[in-house]
Amino acid sequence: MARTMRALIVFESMYGCTHDIADAIARGVALVGDATTVPVSHAIDEDTSV
Repeated sequence: MARTMRALIVFESMYGCTHDIADAIARGVALVGDATTVPVSHAIDEDTSV
């Protein structure tokens, strides 16, 4: 059984530029798997569970 790749992109951004980069990375990853972007302030342990 094949497993789907999942990526969690955690970012911190004061002015939005890093958020934009994180979203661009997520769009690229989404071509081959699941991608989620989460600000550091909202990242929780469950986000990293396999």
